[in-house]
Amino acid sequence: MRPIVAGPTAVAQTSAPEARNGTPVMTQTLSSLAITPTPLKPADTWPAASAALKRLDELRTLLAIELKAQPGPGEALLTALGGSDVSERELEIFSLLQQTDDYWTDPGKNAESRRDRLVPALQRALRDEASVRIHERDLESGYLVCLPDSPDQSPALTYASLHVQLHDDEHVEMAGALAISEEQGRTLLMLPGLGIMGFATQALMLATLTRWLNTATLQDALLNTMERRHQDQLFKIIQDADLYLEPFKAEDLQLQPVTTPPFMHALDRLLNKQRNDIRHACERPDTEDRATRQALIQAAIDMRRLLGPAYMLELRELTNRQRQYHRSLPDWMKIASEADLQTYAWHLRHYDEAHAAMLSVLGIAASPEHFAEARLRTRLADDLGHDLDPRALTIDTRRTLPSTSETYRVTCSLVELALYGLHPEDESAGSDFIDHTVITLDGKPLDAACSALNPAYLAGVIDELDLRAEFGEFQRKAYQQEHNRQMLCALARTRLTAQGWAAKMQGHIQPGDFAMVAALTGPAARASDPALRVQQIKLNNRNVMARLLVFRKQGAEGRTQRLIMVATDAPGQQYFKAFDTETQLLHEVVGWTASPSMVNYLLDQVEVDARAALAEQLTALALKPQPSKDFIQFIDHADCESALRRFTDEQTRILLSEQARHTPDWYLRASRAQRRELLALEQAIGGALDNYQAQPHTGVKPFQDYVHQRASQQIGKLLNVPAGTVDPDLIVITTERETLTYTDMLLNGYDDSIDPLRASAATNATFSGPEGIDVSALSAAAVAGSVRGQWLADEYIALIRNTLLNSESEGYAYRRQFSVMITQLQMQAAALRSVLKGHIEAAHYAWLKQSLDNAHLDDTASRERYPLYPLQVHVDKPFIASGLTGVDQLVIPSTLLTHVETVQGCLVILPTQTRHAALLYTPQAPDGIEFRLFSDFVRSLVSEGMIDYYKDRCRIKTRRTLSFLLRDMQQGKANKPPVIPKAFISDFADTCFNRPLERRLRDVEETTTGRNDMLVRLIRVSVEIIATALTLPFPPASFAVGSLLSLHDSGQAVAALTEGDQQRAATYMLSALFNGIGAGSDLLVGIKGFGGVLHQLEHGHQSAPVLRSFQRQSSLPRYEDLYPVELQEQVFLIGKPNAHGHAAVFHAPHVASAPP
Repeated sequence: MRPIVAGPTAVAQTSAPEARNGTPVMTQTLSSLAITPTPLKPADTWPAASAALKRLDELRTLLAIELKAQPGPGEALLTALGGSDVSERELEIFSLLQQTDDYWTDPGKNAESRRDRLVPALQRALRDEASVRIHERDLESGYLVCLPDSPDQSPALTYASLHVQLHDDEHVEMAGALAISEEQGRTLLMLPGLGIMGFATQALMLATLTRWLNTATLQDALLNTMERRHQDQLFKIIQDADLYLEPFKAEDLQLQPVTTPPFMHALDRLLNKQRNDIRHACERPDTEDRATRQALIQAAIDMRRLLGPAYMLELRELTNRQRQYHRSLPDWMKIASEADLQTYAWHLRHYDEAHAAMLSVLGIAASPEHFAEARLRTRLADDLGHDLDPRALTIDTRRTLPSTSETYRVTCSLVELALYGLHPEDESAGSDFIDHTVITLDGKPLDAACSALNPAYLAGVIDELDLRAEFGEFQRKAYQQEHNRQMLCALARTRLTAQGWAAKMQGHIQPGDFAMVAALTGPAARASDPALRVQQIKLNNRNVMARLLVFRKQGAEGRTQRLIMVATDAPGQQYFKAFDTETQLLHEVVGWTASPSMVNYLLDQVEVDARAALAEQLTALALKPQPSKDFIQFIDHADCESALRRFTDEQTRILLSEQARHTPDWYLRASRAQRRELLALEQAIGGALDNYQAQPHTGVKPFQDYVHQRASQQIGKLLNVPAGTVDPDLIVITTERETLTYTDMLLNGYDDSIDPLRASAATNATFSGPEGIDVSALSAAAVAGSVRGQWLADEYIALIRNTLLNSESEGYAYRRQFSVMITQLQMQAAALRSVLKGHIEAAHYAWLKQSLDNAHLDDTASRERYPLYPLQVHVDKPFIASGLTGVDQLVIPSTLLTHVETVQGCLVILPTQTRHAALLYTPQAPDGIEFRLFSDFVRSLVSEGMIDYYKDRCRIKTRRTLSFLLRDMQQGKANKPPVIPKAFISDFADTCFNRPLERRLRDVEETTTGRNDMLVRLIRVSVEIIATALTLPFPPASFAVGSLLSLHDSGQAVAALTEGDQQRAATYMLSALFNGIGAGSDLLVGIKGFGGVLHQLEHGHQSAPVLRSFQRQSSLPRYEDLYPVELQEQVFLIGKPNAHGHAAVFHAPHVASAPP
């Protein structure tokens, strides 16, 4: 008896050879199949191949359904197999085999057995597979002559079955295998499951199959066609180390002619293998477990991967994926030598081993999610006896919003629930969590075996484990253990070596550079060349970079010869960079400041608290790349081991810093009851917002979106395309006077002034649009006519007033009620966070909570007992933004020039029953303080961003003035700080819902020109001109009119001055002067009208445009468009930034104060 070659069992098989182009490739099977369409080229074979692939997929689906009807091992069979009665066992085995035979011979509806129906289907599938393979160039078209019923079929086709000699006197047939040969020698091999393969000769086919049998990773696909008893024998022998496996020879494979119908023969041999495998599975003496025996019998019945085209189609998909993978490989891997690739694979294996070792001890300390998953899995296994994945368990709870009957849903995994925690009283009977929670596993309800996994059990486990609070300390201790620190160093060492080799292959560093890296990171690094050093990088003498290393090579005189900087995890996939000097390295790092991704990369390498300061410095370097002398410093270490130890310690420090931001100390100091209360408030806020936004009557479109929508509709009509097809922002209109988009033209109008030299947009214009859009249908007259008479601001204001603000509209009461509830919940959560963070004292929180709990009550008694006030800023320096030294500090008590601005969303809460100070609510403040003492308002202006925070919550028109005023107040000037108004808020719903909408409408009204604005201006100009002309002959009347015009222009000059528009103020002042002179003397009555002329010059040398007043921009920006800033105790004015973020800077020594 000759030695036998063994292979793994068919049940455990996970791979098979793919023999396209005669080259077998091992691939992993897919769990689900999505058929990739055939490529469109070659075009002549595509229709047939596409239809053939569709038929193959249909056959796969139909056959899978058909095979599900096969009989399976019943209880009686399994019971008999486990008993000792041999006759009963044989009777049950025979019964199953008879049922299997009856299944295949069942005549069906057409009096044709399944066996007989399957033969022509498999024959047709062979031709379809050939069509697909020829189209995809996996099979030469010449092999079509080997197909039965082919038009070009040779009359002398021979069919043979394939046999393998396992013993001297035994040949085992490969069931279902069929070799079809023609006279010229071409042979088509059909293997069950694998499909067809073409060979030039039979000898070449046998040689290829012999090679497969002698290759451990390829032999499974051939051995799988043998009966199961032979596979088991082979498997036992291959496991025996004492046996020598003699390689197969070509003589061990034999072809035996098939004289019966070939496809019927192939199917019969498969069915015979099925019968024998079923009996073998039933009679195996080494299987006593009932479930294992049942699985073996079922596997023998299924004949997986042997019947039909299913497995062949799987291999096709896997081959396509493999080809796509090879095409996606970088060029440096495609052109690399085999030796380099093998070395790279060796480095990667070592890295994977080190990474796996690290994960085995530090995996659960990597993140709170990993920690929670491991603890929960262990707890569920200990308590319930089930190995359940906590991530697959979904907890869906229906909770009730406070003060309403509405509910909201909170859906999360068990891991998320355990980290976030529970609500107050969740473990109590009758709570929302106990009564209204549904638990599912992978989207399906839990079965009866997991009945103990209920909400009450989860509530107890989550409360006991307290995972989020426990994780931080666990992570810190895990990363500080000496053994784990050594593992991190070993992982860093292998990673640097692997990435260094890849960098050499890519050409990022030279072979000598890698030799330097390998010498320092290798096992003998402690005794390495003293001329080689490993250093860390420190920026600004403060921030040690956690992911930057420098390998330095020095000459005998200590002069640097080579620098290799390693930037692990850097964007762009280039981790190694080589330099000859430190200056080159410095330029490289400074150049990173121009890339947002690289700036983020640098920021992520320092602790969270240090990132803001470093970001400011990097931004300054991006604008002015002139680093200081100590911008980069190199930190020396005794050897590579100590350098890697500091390198990994820095990364651990950053990791702990990130965790501290995720779970701050104030949260850990809070009691469990406080954490639960905070979570309940935050989730109720989210649920209320979701419910509110889900209502159809609550949507409010921002004005810019409304303008864009209207412009899209208008341009769609002009181009005869559906609305939304063309972006109006991309339709550019160019005239001799201006260039603007269609959206801007619809909103602001166009220049329609009198100009005999330049045509307006109504008479001559050119149009351009996005690629693929035909703008030839646009004309100057049509486009100008489409914007004429369109007053979008007025329409938008009317829309909001008639819908959202209309008390008779649908859902008006609902919107007001929910706005109050959402604001109340937000303030309650902010108050709790404030006391936990230490921003307010516990005594303050006691009365504040009581006030907020009653904020929704609108009766007079409640409002007097728990009063709320708006935050208001008294603007008593009307000329603060004028830019005129001395004038800007004038305090005007007159109510005509001073006014009060309300800071939207900021509220003052005053206790009436205690002697505590009032508190100020500042939601989303940049300094992170949500509740503060009201008396700390001025002090809060010192914090970065707070001046902008307050002014941006006021009207757009007053923001510039407030910017100067608040900066003035911050510097301790004699401004009056905000005081609590006399009247408290009597209608909190009006404050939460109506006022924000009214503020939005007022901003729209004040920043755009409406129909009324244009009519008022036209009427005023007309009246002024007519009155001037009519009163010229009458000095008394002329004097009266001149005085009125002078007074009006003086008032307009003062108004312009308060807004900081010096150009407009000067025009009005000059106009008032001439009108005053004209009113003073009848002899100068004509001069009076000259003031009106100057007044018209305010709008430039143009008349009023068709829609809005149009003012030609000068080369320098207007003063009201500039914002003052302080740089090194000097005041400058900056304009609006352009698309690149650059802004013009003007020196303004006369400005006394500047906002941020």
